[in-house]
Amino acid sequence: MKIRVMLADDQVLFVENLKLVLEANAPDVVVAGIAGDGLEAVRRAKELRPDVILMDVRMPKLDGVGAAGRILRILPRTAIIMLTVFDEDDYVLEALDQGATGYLLKNTRPETLISSVRAAHEGAVLISPSVAQKLIASGGGSRQSNAHSPAPWVQELSSRERAVLLLLAEHRSNSEIARELGISAATIRNYVSALYDKMGAHDRFHALRLASENRAFLLHPDQDPA
Repeated sequence: MKIRVMLADDQVLFVENLKLVLEANAPDVVVAGIAGDGLEAVRRAKELRPDVILMDVRMPKLDGVGAAGRILRILPRTAIIMLTVFDEDDYVLEALDQGATGYLLKNTRPETLISSVRAAHEGAVLISPSVAQKLIASGGGSRQSNAHSPAPWVQELSSRERAVLLLLAEHRSNSEIARELGISAATIRNYVSALYDKMGAHDRFHALRLASENRAFLLHPDQDPA
């Protein structure tokens, strides 16, 4: 079954070129529809129910970050990849906090974009290298408060749940984790859902941030890493 993709961008030439790139180079991808502004993106997403949305951060009527939040409240299983010329971490954090699956720059190479669509459909979190560096550089402040004590949910995890979460923290897709652990992708989806509930995570990126804050305790749950 083909991956159904919706494109949302107010730059007509860019979005038409993006459509051509996908259709010419990704036989497993079909462009289900196009939206030219944020409000249209929300409306079209409701109608089309795409697997993946490629969405510009800045659009008229409603920006991409706001549109992503509205769409994901209705279609929580849809993967949204934000596209922009800006690699500023405030845009990254806001989009990901809304539940976006990933964030790529518009100068990303076509083959990378296509592989990212496939990975997002598999459940991977996608961040371009330059954006990832900014996130790492800015992430220290909020994590210090948890440095010496684990979150309560850490002790509630089974050994298998910890293994799944640590692989998630390496930005592995559900299929990759399934192969690594020798179990089915459907079972991994069940583990991920259970992890969200235990952690109080509202999306995959939120779970990754929580896992990063508690990584030492996940690796050594029965000892004080200090």
